[in-house]
Amino acid sequence: MGTAHVRPGASSTIPGVYDYLLGGKNNLPPDREAAEALAAKAPEAFAAVRWNRFFSVRAVRFCVGAGVDQFVDVGSGFPTSPNVHEVARKVHPDARVVYVDKDPLVATHDRALNAVGKTAIVEADLRDPDAVIADPEMGLIDWTRPVGVLFVAILHFLDDHDAMRAVTGFREAMSPGSYLVVSHASPGSRKDIDEAVKTYRDHVADIWPRTPEQIAPYVTGLELVEPGLVPVQRWRPDLADPSVQINTARGLPQLADDAPGAEFVAGVARVPEPGGAADG
Repeated sequence: MGTAHVRPGASSTIPGVYDYLLGGKNNLPPDREAAEALAAKAPEAFAAVRWNRFFSVRAVRFCVGAGVDQFVDVGSGFPTSPNVHEVARKVHPDARVVYVDKDPLVATHDRALNAVGKTAIVEADLRDPDAVIADPEMGLIDWTRPVGVLFVAILHFLDDHDAMRAVTGFREAMSPGSYLVVSHASPGSRKDIDEAVKTYRDHVADIWPRTPEQIAPYVTGLELVEPGLVPVQRWRPDLADPSVQINTARGLPQLADDAPGAEFVAGVARVPEPGGAADG
């Protein structure tokens, strides 16, 4: 995370605010103040980030089930268990994972936590995907084989041009059989979305929620896995891991199955074989 243009003078950060909403400990008072200001306008924010995290776990489980044993988590944010490598290694003990984030503090935490072998950290800005992919640490990934590339809760921090550039750059590197994982803030049915967006921009950084129709171009030309682009909590609940609990120790309530996804849309798409049929 941390790829958007940050409001001048703001001391809160994208990964810090997200971590606080998720119930983590890698946040500072300005992050907490910004998160509470957002939650005052959008009370479902606490549920949203946890549903988003559950989606990430389910999506990695899906990719692993499809035979993928290497992943790139773009805009990874502060490490929160279960991390991508932890989920993947339940099935593939030798799974390789590269985490990408431009925030130096995030990179430091990731390096400390993920010094477990066959993981790497790329400290770089996803708005320059060629540079990210060319980073020496990315040598852990064999791009001639299927790879799972995750853009989880990150593309809405980029404007239209930069978001498409980031996705396109990685798609061009992905071999057939690879999977693109996307979750994205969306206006949904909210009539006060402009007020929530303004609050986030005033306290943290720029943000661009997009409708499913605006998100769809990221996966156009790929084979969109059922059920398609849907509210984040409705994507393949059959893949849920009952053992996973996301930071409930701080007193955040348990999520009910019908809790709102709070304006996140998610989907997974497969890179087709050359000449193969694809959506879009």
